[in-house]
Amino acid sequence: MRNKISDASEVNIDYPANLVEDDKIFFDNKYCSSPFWLISAKKVNILLAGIVGEKCHIHHYSIPQYRGKKKIFRKQYFFNVLFKRRQKIDDEVTIIHNPWCPGYFHWITEALVRLLLFEKDANDRRIALLLPEKFKKYPYVVESIRCITNREILYLKDKHIATAPLLKYISTPALTGFYNPELIIALKRKIIDNLRLKKVSPFRKIYVSRKLANNRFVINEKELVTLLANQGFETVYWEQLAFSDQVALMNETKCFVSIHGAGLTNLMFMPAGGCVLELQLKPKDKQGFSPSYYRLSAICKLYYLYQFCNSPDQDSNIYTANIYVDMKRVKHNLSIMASLC
Repeated sequence: MRNKISDASEVNIDYPANLVEDDKIFFDNKYCSSPFWLISAKKVNILLAGIVGEKCHIHHYSIPQYRGKKKIFRKQYFFNVLFKRRQKIDDEVTIIHNPWCPGYFHWITEALVRLLLFEKDANDRRIALLLPEKFKKYPYVVESIRCITNREILYLKDKHIATAPLLKYISTPALTGFYNPELIIALKRKIIDNLRLKKVSPFRKIYVSRKLANNRFVINEKELVTLLANQGFETVYWEQLAFSDQVALMNETKCFVSIHGAGLTNLMFMPAGGCVLELQLKPKDKQGFSPSYYRLSAICKLYYLYQFCNSPDQDSNIYTANIYVDMKRVKHNLSIMASLC
């Protein structure tokens, strides 16, 4: 059984504050948000990836709808049903994760939105939340959940699939980055209110480094950090901060600079009217560009600026490339940011 609880709608957003006419092809100033459904099912299989099925039938609403990916998800489901050990769940449960979780961006903008909707539409407090056991390695998972609900959490063992008598869940977004603005803002307020953060006049200027990450670095970061420090920017490493501390920091931030990556997700906790500068690989075509943080900035009422950068890496893409940042262009973009906030 399914009930639609949030319709798709057209969302209009502002163009980047520093848009160059030749780059306009990359930036659509409108998109259609994903709808959401409340799904109820009996006698289901639940994979570690959040894929749901009943016997030989996979739930369409539990998988992202990317062209070419649906067939992969179906194969993954049938392989797991045939060869993975089963973990029997005796009680009714819900799920909020999808195959991209616990990646921070997908966790915050997709999984937590589903949880927020579930708390609004499911009144039964006895329904437990089912998560993969490996999510315990990521402290922000439980910490962020507790900003929304105190539901019991059950864990699915590694290399297992869960079998549950009853499952009630919110559909996963069909595509990444097609946000519902009202839900994102509601999530932001819920988390900030739960953490009891005071409304302040933002004053911080933050540069978030990926120096401690596994890939996708700024090659000339030392030069960039020096330039930004001279403009009053602090360098921050998200890996060194708890989730609550990250949110508190962004609640005080008016200017945010970072390379493309999940760390930019925290821009949603900035007060409206701030500025975001995203450094990302110069795309070869529209398919090589990610609008996720452009759209997220826009619906959070922030000024979004971009800077396309070159990479020495062959066959590089936006998700793996190391980039070289042009300092002259950084100075130009910082001057625009200073005029806006």
